[in-house]
Parts: sequence; C-alpha cells; structure tokens
Amino acid sequence: MSKKPVIAFVHQNIPAQFRNLAPAMAAAGNDVYFITAGQGESRGTKRVQYQIDVKAEHPVVAQFTYAQRVTKALLHLQTELKVVPDLIIGHVGWGELMYVKDLYPKVPVLGYFEWYLRAQPLADFAPTEPVDRDAPFVFRMKNTANIHSADLCDAGLTPTHFQYASYPTSIQKKLNVIHDGIDTVSIRRPARGKLTLPDGRVLTSNDEVVTYVGRGLEPLRGFPTAIRAIAELCKTRPKAHFVIIGADEPAYGNPLPNGETHRQHLLAELEIDATRVHFLGRVPYTTFLDVLYVSSAHIYLTYPYFLSWSMLEAMAAECLVFGSRTPPVEEVIVDGHNGLLVDFHDAHALAERIRAVLERPRDYDHIRLEARRTILERYDLHGHCLPRQKALIASLL
Repeated sequence: MSKKPVIAFVHQNIPAQFRNLAPAMAAAGNDVYFITAGQGESRGTKRVQYQIDVKAEHPVVAQFTYAQRVTKALLHLQTELKVVPDLIIGHVGWGELMYVKDLYPKVPVLGYFEWYLRAQPLADFAPTEPVDRDAPFVFRMKNTANIHSADLCDAGLTPTHFQYASYPTSIQKKLNVIHDGIDTVSIRRPARGKLTLPDGRVLTSNDEVVTYVGRGLEPLRGFPTAIRAIAELCKTRPKAHFVIIGADEPAYGNPLPNGETHRQHLLAELEIDATRVHFLGRVPYTTFLDVLYVSSAHIYLTYPYFLSWSMLEAMAAECLVFGSRTPPVEEVIVDGHNGLLVDFHDAHALAERIRAVLERPRDYDHIRLEARRTILERYDLHGHCLPRQKALIASLL
C-alpha cells in the first residue's frame, strides 16, 4: 500500500492565503503539515511551530532569519517525526522558502508570489503623502526573497493578473494566475440581513447603511477619501448609518510621524455625526459578513496594490461596491455592470454617487446580482479556484 503524499505548507501567519487550500489538501487524503510562527488554526493539518522575533532586525536580515527558522522546523520534522515532504508550498514574501532546496534539492516547491515591491508607482500615485526616501532601497532589498524564491521554486501561484504583472518577466514564466478563491457557499446574502452594533442598536438591510472595510484605516486603502465622503453624506443623508471595519494601526503603510492615527488626524478636521458613524475596529469573520449583509453601499478604495479578499467577498454578498478606478479593481469591476467606479482621490464625487444610489436603491439591484455572478464565474472557491490549484499540485507531485 502506497503512503499518503506528505505536503508541508509554510507561512509565518497560519492560515493566511492557505486558509482554503491546506484544509482541502488534507481532506483529499494527503498528510499535511503547516510550518508557522502564528497561533491560528488550519483544519486537518498538523502544526509545526517555530519561534521568531524580528522586530529589531532590518527587513532583509529578517528574511534570512525566517529562512533559518523554517529550515530548523523542517529538520525537526525529519529527525523527530521521521517525515520528509513530497511537496513544499509556501509564501515567498518573508524569505521562509529561501533555504528549502538546500535541504531537499529533489522535493518540488510551489511558491505563493503575492507582490513585487516597487516604490515609485506608489509615490507617483499619491504625491501628497509623506515621502520615505529610503523606500526604494528597502523595497529593492526586500525583493531578495522574491528573486531567490523564484530561482528555487518549481512553479508559482499568484492571485490576480495585476499581481502577476508586478513581477519581472524572468519570474512571470513560473507563475500561474489562480486566485485563492471565495467561498460562495458560505457567503450568501440572506433575505433580511441584521447587524447588532456594540451599543445594542440593530441595523437591517432595510436601513441606509454605508460600509467600509480595511485591515487598517490608512491612505493605501483610501480611508482619507472614504471618511471625507462619509462626513459629507452625514449632512445630506440624515437617516444613514456608516459602519467602518479596520484597525487604527496601518497594515501596509507607515504611521504618522507624530504618533497620531490616521483616524485621529482626519476626525480633527472633519465634522461627522458620531451617533451614526460606527468604528468597529477588527471584528470576527461572522460580524464582517453581517456588515456586508446590511450594506446599501460598500466602499473599497486602493492604491495600485494587491487586491483585498474583502472586495470580492462583498461582491459575493451582493453588495453594491464603489471601487476605486485603479488597475487592481478594474481587473474585476466594470463600471455600471457589476459595481461602480470612482476616482480614488475624489471624496465629493464618491459622496455624490453614493447619495444618488441611496435615493433609488432598487435601480441598482441588477448590478448587485452581476457582482455575485462575477465571483461565481471567475473566483468561486469550489467551482473554479480549488480545482485549478489541485491540478497544479498534482502536476508537481
């Protein structure tokens, strides 16, 4: 009887981009291990924990530290548990994969390539934001992990064509554009959504609810434009509520130099109705879905940077998405067909377009339905993305 194939997933923050793929490979009868420094869970997998603290290290030095810790974890797997992987799948961004071929030269490696860092396009897009003059040098050196991993990986995954295009052509040759997948079985808009706010008030899908979601409330995900539009809508839509998900700490950009959060800085200059603007911070996934299910208008803005799952999940939930007219969003949303596009920097235009929708919401039901159809046809986890991911893995095994 042949042994089960052994697959080792590697990501410092379990389960991250492998939240669906790792459990699916375990459910398919593989022996799946997850090498991680995180504390999360991945159903059906066996955790191999490593410890790391790289806060004080230069980003490039940190990559080699990550690589070393993963190598030690793989050696533990081999010497203590008597397990050698038949396939290694990991995110390349932190450098975790950089030594794996030195340890296992014949084991195939599938890399997850999220983003090739380039400072200038981001600086050009938002010229009024503070300039970090070291960013081009740091970004170039942080691509060390991308470049080394591309050399050693037998194949690569990247979620969108926009992310694929960020890589040099020498790396693109190894990349397969397959999204992580949106679980449209779990995300399905109910006939009447309901959201209970922290103060006990209840909003439903019959209310006017404008929503915004980001990991952090920061410029890269358009928070300044969104909150300025919300301040304007507070004055023109007296019955509307505004529900904002996201931490005060930036997830991708830099903090303000004076220690203020972007929310504090912006609210000092804006007038909003605090009884109707609800900052929820970070929330459980079920609360996030409840927010989507009551949304009348959902704001998603981003620099030319990789796309958030949340926008696609909002579309799957039949939200009317107001997206920024930037390449990662335009890859998915066609204005007036499956969403509405606005200029990233124009808060007034965003407010005006939302106001028009709130006045005649039923006129836009066909766009909501097309949004979900887009996800079903192009990004559905079970019908599209997982089968393609599994086929790629089978070719490597």
